[in-house]
Amino acid sequence: MSAPKTNLEKQKRRHIGPILGITLALVFAGLLLLWFLGSVLVEEPVDTEAASPTDVPEAVIDPVSPDDSPAIEEGDPAD
Repeated sequence: MSAPKTNLEKQKRRHIGPILGITLALVFAGLLLLWFLGSVLVEEPVDTEAASPTDVPEAVIDPVSPDDSPAIEEGDPAD
């Protein structure tokens, strides 16, 4: 069964706006996708001046040796 009145020129005129709108929306969505993927996949520059654990001076670390720790005797209340 076919449509009773088919006027292709009239249908083209009436549908050109929605078709252009959908096309523009798809192009915009594609550009947003490319921008998003580009921003996710680009590596951030590495800061070469950041201090590594080996660059920390010894005075900052200040390890406590067993000889320096206070002696705990029985009966002393624990903190």
